[in-house]
Amino acid sequence: MHKSRVFSGLALAVFLLPTACLSGNVYEYTELRDDLKQLMLEQRILETRISQVEDQVLALYAQPSAVGGAASDKSAPAGKAASGASKSDSSASRVSVFSGKTSMVQADQATEAYQNALKLLEARKFRQAEEAFINFSSRHAQSKFLPNAGYWLGETYYSQQRYDDAILAFQDVVKKYPEHAKAAAALLKTAYSYERLTDALNARFYLQQLLENYPSSEPAALAQSALARLR
Repeated sequence: MHKSRVFSGLALAVFLLPTACLSGNVYEYTELRDDLKQLMLEQRILETRISQVEDQVLALYAQPSAVGGAASDKSAPAGKAASGASKSDSSASRVSVFSGKTSMVQADQATEAYQNALKLLEARKFRQAEEAFINFSSRHAQSKFLPNAGYWLGETYYSQQRYDDAILAFQDVVKKYPEHAKAAAALLKTAYSYERLTDALNARFYLQQLLENYPSSEPAALAQSALARLR
């Protein structure tokens, strides 16, 4: 599973920080820089915890009767160094830094909400997890975890034996995020859902789609086994 390390807003703030130093206020620059380093460290810790929780959930639900899939969260830092020694440039740098802090707080809130939803799923509190993932998607529509949340929402339906709802949720992930690693997992669980509905024809169709479009993905091996079972 790929793990995102830094948000673009933070990267931009870090690149802009040296401009603040040009104003002559070295102490302020150092303080802001240290604050950002601490925030970035806390973000990495949160993401590590999320990875651990997802791994635990995947280990628990890896077969047709439960949850399966692989997670991937990608983001790339971006930013350009700013130059100039005017007071206005210094002020702009400070605004960027505080804006970066605000973005980090929002990202932390989204991360915490997503992690809490995963914990509910891990605890097999499926109805509560369903509501948590729905609320997450509504409140954090720009989060990098949105594809994952859509997938795990499908798993809450699947675990409640609401296979029609699960199919719709999984297909939504494939449609909206075809390049995300969750797309392969969503196709697999779409097939499992149809199998549970005793619709072998559609189950085989989605398994074949998975093997054709994501042959190197982790769910592909499970798809091969499922196809052999359905023949």
